[in-house]
Amino acid sequence: MHDVLDWAEAAAGAAADAATGAAESGPLSVEVADTERAVIEALELRGYVRETGGPGTGPATGPDTHPYMTCLGRPLTGDLPPLPRLPDGYAIRAQRDDADVAGRAVCAAVLHAFARAGGHRAVVQARGDAAYPVPKRLYESLGFTAYARTYTYTRAST
Repeated sequence: MHDVLDWAEAAAGAAADAATGAAESGPLSVEVADTERAVIEALELRGYVRETGGPGTGPATGPDTHPYMTCLGRPLTGDLPPLPRLPDGYAIRAQRDDADVAGRAVCAAVLHAFARAGGHRAVVQARGDAAYPVPKRLYESLGFTAYARTYTYTRAST
């Protein structure tokens, strides 16, 4: 674990030096799921501290004011959401380009395709803070439940 962190910190410092010409890099931060206890312990031993403030310059106003990701999962067996009946002229197919975006029907179709292919569990990440709730609500409506969340750990400049 410490070898990976040594490498990442050295790479971040070299990138900052190359970009600014400065001998000292700025603060380092990493986002980690709360289920990764070994990573969190290693970060804390190296002086990283979990951020608690909200976005921007003001103080935190609650536990969900800092952007974070919620890790959600669901089994692909049992009660999958029903495949929707599409209106005439519509089809579910692989995305071709960025303009080819669709809503909840595609998610349900993907869950069924994964299950047919032998998958056992689907995992997604969505913003969990109150500033961007819609994707999380969509996944929860499809039977996903939260099992972890991320926190950002930051260490002052080196």
